[in-house]
Amino acid sequence: MMSRRTAALLFLFVMVCLLHFGLRAHRPTHLPLFIDEDRHLRRAANVEDLWTLGLNSHGKYLLYILIAPFNTERSEALWASRIGVALFSLVGLAALYRLTEKFFGRPAAFIAIGFYAIAPYALFYERMALADGPAGVMATLTALYSLTFAQKPNYRRAAVVGVLVGLAALAKLTMMFIAILPIMAIFFFNRNRPPLPEMKLANLRQIAAVFYKQFMAHFRYFVVAGVVCIVVWMPVLIPVGMAVVTGEKYVLVDRYLAGDNLIKQGNWDKLVGIWDTFPMLLSPLMVALMLLCVGLAIWKAPRRASYTLLWLLLAYLPTILLVGWVQTRYFTPGIFPLAMLLGAGIVATKDIRIPKLSLKYPRLLPSTLTGLVLVWGVVYALPFAYNAAYNAPKIELPDRDEKQYYQTRYSAYGLLDALDYLESKGKPVDQQVEVMGVMFLCESMDLYAYPKVDLTCLSDGYTNKTINEAWRKLTERAQQEQPLYLIMEDYRDIPTN
Repeated sequence: MMSRRTAALLFLFVMVCLLHFGLRAHRPTHLPLFIDEDRHLRRAANVEDLWTLGLNSHGKYLLYILIAPFNTERSEALWASRIGVALFSLVGLAALYRLTEKFFGRPAAFIAIGFYAIAPYALFYERMALADGPAGVMATLTALYSLTFAQKPNYRRAAVVGVLVGLAALAKLTMMFIAILPIMAIFFFNRNRPPLPEMKLANLRQIAAVFYKQFMAHFRYFVVAGVVCIVVWMPVLIPVGMAVVTGEKYVLVDRYLAGDNLIKQGNWDKLVGIWDTFPMLLSPLMVALMLLCVGLAIWKAPRRASYTLLWLLLAYLPTILLVGWVQTRYFTPGIFPLAMLLGAGIVATKDIRIPKLSLKYPRLLPSTLTGLVLVWGVVYALPFAYNAAYNAPKIELPDRDEKQYYQTRYSAYGLLDALDYLESKGKPVDQQVEVMGVMFLCESMDLYAYPKVDLTCLSDGYTNKTINEAWRKLTERAQQEQPLYLIMEDYRDIPTN
């Protein structure tokens, strides 16, 4: 029979999971469609077609497979796919709990998952059908199982590592460097590893020698993991090979996002912008507390904290170095290791000893900091979550994100207000409200159900040279059917010839 303590802990874990899922799944379509989501949904609808699986997809193939079961009816695909991403994020939460518990104990694990459940940075982007959340989940699973593999390597565990690394890279190509994590796990945690010399610059050569011996001793397992990883990628690589043989054009990874990246242009100014996003989406208080906790975790458990920091670095470095047009959501996968370090650092404060100052209650510091996180959750994180479900424009985001999700033609903001108005107050013709749409996302509006609205999409004129012909057809239709409504994203003259 389950003990009362075990039952209480299980109940607490379930409550955190329900909070986590509820904040992500409640009113999932409040934030209107973002253009990338529709692109993902269209690919997911044809996921069985291997040729299009990787074509122009920027390396987010796992997302299409993940949301494909939720993509049955077009008018329900958006909310169902967002729910699917929220469900999958629970896997990451469970993996985060297990890994944090193994490394830093149960109290740290509960702090980590409690923080992650309400963390605005993760919550906002996991309410959308985007690849960044699932990529973070797969990286977390890889970090967890790499520890199991490192402690007692064998071929079966190596194969599982290969599957996880392959899926992490399939989730988002920038996660490809996560493949380094199992190798470093062997170096940090293998039971047969010889003792390391003291971590000093003078001992760097000896440390490198230990690393080399460990790598070669387990090389056969890395080969197995690598082969399995390639097999996982075969559904994507086979069409690429066929295109190379036949001479057809096949863009596996479009490099338009690379732009003026650090490696190419040395655009160091973007690092300032990256840094500014964290205080905005986590609050300055939480960023300061996290920095403190990182230092405390390194002081208390240097090997485990170093492994976690390496995981964070591998999740962020490709984006920082290779992507020119960095968007805030690209850093969502790193919130998992940051949550882990937060829990580790808070728990580590119980071992702080200050000379000439005796703490009567050794748990006073960790309890105080945990209380601070709870206050932060009530004052900052939960209001953010409320606005995400009821008043998203009230959320302060980086300028580029505000434009993308609220203001530009890449978001359905404004369009849905117009369609809602016409659905409720438009004058019908034969029980249908006739609407012509001249807008960038017009073809995506079938993701929403408007039974009374008969929407016909015209070219928005940004790239189409035949816009005059489209307007001629509009004018003819207006003469035949009255009233006829027109939705335009910006003002332009209607051609007269």
